[in-house]
Amino acid sequence: MDALSDVLALLKIRSYLYGGFAAGGEWCLSFGPHLGSLKFYAVVKGACWLAVEGVAEPLWVQAGE
Repeated sequence: MDALSDVLALLKIRSYLYGGFAAGGEWCLSFGPHLGSLKFYAVVKGACWLAVEGVAEPLWVQAGE
């Protein structure tokens, strides 16, 4: 197994949900707080800026990171 699968196995996940979307151009997406749950996101093609509240500078994220 890969490292993420190992961590998820240790967490004893009771349920999961997955989905996806494709987007391009200049736009912004914002998510509110996720209380009592974990959320994972992946860039599978291309790249984008990731801004996180409490982190001084945005991060450039590319597919595979």
